[in-house]
Amino acid sequence: MASAVVILVVALWIAGAVLQTIAAARSLDAGVVTLEGLQAAGSGDLLTSLTETSDAAAGHDAETLPATLATAGAQFADAAARLGSPVLAPVRVTPFLGRQLGASRELAEAARTVTNAAADAAATLADLDEDGARLPSDRVEVAQAVRDALEIMHTELSSVEIPTTDALIGPIESARQTFDEELATLTTAVDDALTAVSGVAVMLEGPTRYLVIAANNAEMRAGSAMFLQAGPMDIDDGTFTLGEFEPTEALYSEEPQARLDPDIAALWGDLEPSQEWRNLNLTPRFDEAARMAAEMWTAAGRGELDGVVAVDIIGLRNILEVIGPVEVDVDGTLRSIDAQNVAQELLLGQYQQFPDDASGRREVLGRVASAAFTALNEGELSMRDLLDVLRRSGDGRNLLLWSDEAEQRAAWDVLGLTGEVPENAVLPALLNRGGNKLDQFVEMEAELVISDTGNGRRLTVAITIRNEAPSGLPRYVEGPFPGSDFVAGEYFGLLALTIPTGAGDPSLEGGTIIRAGPDGTSRVVVAPVRLLRGESTEMVFDFELSEGWTELDVLPSTRVPAVSWTADGTSWRDDATRTVDLEGSS
Repeated sequence: MASAVVILVVALWIAGAVLQTIAAARSLDAGVVTLEGLQAAGSGDLLTSLTETSDAAAGHDAETLPATLATAGAQFADAAARLGSPVLAPVRVTPFLGRQLGASRELAEAARTVTNAAADAAATLADLDEDGARLPSDRVEVAQAVRDALEIMHTELSSVEIPTTDALIGPIESARQTFDEELATLTTAVDDALTAVSGVAVMLEGPTRYLVIAANNAEMRAGSAMFLQAGPMDIDDGTFTLGEFEPTEALYSEEPQARLDPDIAALWGDLEPSQEWRNLNLTPRFDEAARMAAEMWTAAGRGELDGVVAVDIIGLRNILEVIGPVEVDVDGTLRSIDAQNVAQELLLGQYQQFPDDASGRREVLGRVASAAFTALNEGELSMRDLLDVLRRSGDGRNLLLWSDEAEQRAAWDVLGLTGEVPENAVLPALLNRGGNKLDQFVEMEAELVISDTGNGRRLTVAITIRNEAPSGLPRYVEGPFPGSDFVAGEYFGLLALTIPTGAGDPSLEGGTIIRAGPDGTSRVVVAPVRLLRGESTEMVFDFELSEGWTELDVLPSTRVPAVSWTADGTSWRDDATRTVDLEGSS
């Protein structure tokens, strides 16, 4: 009888242990499925989540995300509780099974901590976004609150301990490794978001002074439009106060006013980039161009700066998409400028309006930029919308920021706004040297061909350039520039191709290399282009890379129209950085 009772007790214990284990496994699976649903909805990048303005694919928007995360946290907590049940106590004392059970429970506890921390942060962010629009007086408070929420999440993640027990069975070890990787990814995302929001908060708190430079894509430079208007912007307690914009042409100095980077000096020194503002961005390295702009502004007796903002027509369009139309005084008449007509107005319309008045044309660009930033200041704008504008514009290099202040500089870097040129970059830039506004009518196509050489790769970049300028354009648009030997509608420029610093000596067919050398972590080769109306040309650059190079980043040129690219059977327009896999292509 006694033995039968023992057998019954053992059988009941085994049954209970199995049931607890099965229930724990189900809770773990449910939690994982919930989180996988969030990933499928596109919420893997915390910064993207912060700037997402539309409902995600699976319906996990700012309102439902906290509840979804809380559900997953409860499922992980249930799994941890079941794995810690007294019913399983005999298992925990056995060397092998106890190790597996303990590791599983620790993973469930860690998942609960992480998920609950994310749920709390998401709930705080959802509460902050409930009112939608924010006035300038609210922005500092909102930025600080977002920063506080992320700091709490950062602290919670730092406290998570992942089991390091050896000899775990395959499924548990695989789960441990996956969780370790995902936790590292999430921690990096939180750190990046915290860096970005902290920098924005510091800028908004002020007092901060930035130089705002307006660039026009009708006349191009490297990785940006030509800098044509500039004016100061003071920021204090979330409010932007703009000074008068003035033409950069009037800022020319007879003497150098900034330290000239040695690479830039060797490539472009004869074009006086430390004196002539319109030649500041002959290099695509915005950090150097912005630094020089700040030094030149200060050297001219205009005061110290905390940073520089450069915005082109597409960047202005992105701002107008969020804030709506602005009213601009054009020759005594109020005109409505919005996201739909701003490109046409600034690329061509202003030149048709003022065919003989250069000052009037310049003022239109400055007035639109000033009106856009003023509306950004006076209108209702959420932190979500602000970050969305910054990120979208930064992706295309249409709005770039530089700061000499470390916390702000780190924020712009995380948000992709610094215009950094990586060492594996490829960027074809057509620099207008004809003194006209014909870039809007110059089409560019580029084809990248990659072949394996055995000990590396040979890369060919074939660039086709067509001058499709129509007849009947205003003289200021079609030229010729007074005193030049060009004819109306003729395009003259310099094709500057940025390639990786490790590229072997490049060659060129269809043109002549007249300048070449390092530019920061890249190399640049330059060839002249001269096309009459209706003409086209093809230039084919060829260079080699060693086996160590596995990817290329094709940077946006900011041209309007954008450059059409083809590589390995894939085509795209260069309105954002595109990464090309060299290993998969060869």
